[in-house]
Amino acid sequence: MFKLGYVPIVLFSVGIGLKLYSLAFVEPPMGPFIDECRKSCTYSETNPFHDFICVVEPFFKDLITNDIGKSLFTAFGMSGTVFSTSLYIKGGEGRGSALFSPLILVANGLAGQALGVGIVAGPIVLPTLLAISKTLAPANGPAPSPPTYSYTVTLLAAQFGVFLLSMTVSSIAVTNPNWPYVNYAFQAFPLLFLSLALHPRSTPHKDTPTPTLTVSTFTVFKYLYAPLWWVTVAPGLNAYFRAGETFSLPSYFMALSFAGYVLTFLAFYALDFVAGEAQAVMGVSRLVVGLLVAGPTSTMATYFERKQRLSVDRAEAERIKLKYGPQYGSLKGIQRLEKKISPTKVFFLGVGRPPPPPPRGKLPFWAPKRGPFAIFFRASSLYILPASIPMFRSRKVKMSFEN
Repeated sequence: MFKLGYVPIVLFSVGIGLKLYSLAFVEPPMGPFIDECRKSCTYSETNPFHDFICVVEPFFKDLITNDIGKSLFTAFGMSGTVFSTSLYIKGGEGRGSALFSPLILVANGLAGQALGVGIVAGPIVLPTLLAISKTLAPANGPAPSPPTYSYTVTLLAAQFGVFLLSMTVSSIAVTNPNWPYVNYAFQAFPLLFLSLALHPRSTPHKDTPTPTLTVSTFTVFKYLYAPLWWVTVAPGLNAYFRAGETFSLPSYFMALSFAGYVLTFLAFYALDFVAGEAQAVMGVSRLVVGLLVAGPTSTMATYFERKQRLSVDRAEAERIKLKYGPQYGSLKGIQRLEKKISPTKVFFLGVGRPPPPPPRGKLPFWAPKRGPFAIFFRASSLYILPASIPMFRSRKVKMSFEN
């Protein structure tokens, strides 16, 4: 459903993206630096990727050979892991928007490798897609359901492949003759997510518990990246303030891209806030404190974890409502059922099978039919237990337990 508040958020984000593009590709000092890289390149101009290769190769050679560049590259990679995971999860949700399908996200990722993920692909494209998807979503339609386990496992495997590529391109010496080929493979890492397009979107079924692996994934990210954030930025801060190392132009570009990525997340939060979804997940004060204390990466993971937990609760409420009746079709009903299931099963396998509903039918013959005590008798376990014991149960009571 359209909300007028979407418009200024999208316009502001697009304006930030255009300004970042100007700073990163047109205005000095980045504009002349990119032109110089193209002119001094020794690769054949007949190569269709001539301009891209001639800029990316010296760019990454400089980026991974100084502490400031390494810190920014690693911090950007951690934030990109969390944010891209949330995007691809949206692409696998049942009843989700087709604007976040894996093919569109892969194309956006490839464009980001050429123009900057946090410069064009982030603040310009992604908030616009989210605003359009929210506008096209029906006002009272069913909430999207989490993706299947197989989809999420494939997504995590692809993310692990990206991690291996980034570690390889950072660990091999730039003088190694094989380093350029590793760098080219790293630039094409969005193609690893193409396999997600082969998975159908999740289709909720009343007999299949709602998958919760997405919640577990962001929980791990939340606790993993909070300390790693400071471990990552500490060498860069030490190199800048104590060792006197200056920002190289590739490091400057990466800083712009990282800032654009964080602003993209804030634009997502603002759109959710206007839609009335963010208030139940994370307040503004909690968001600000998280960004300052735990860092952007852990704060992103915390926000997406809470969103996924709410999505799982809603999907499970719908499933239980269909299977067991409307008396359990609420979030409070889900919470009551979860207390009766072991925490290990809830964490790894989801809510699981709830207990059977209470027996339906007439009260036992000896139970009071009127008066205050009858009301208490109906509301307490005194009714459920005797009614389920054969010696106390009336023959007219109809049981409806499920096996």
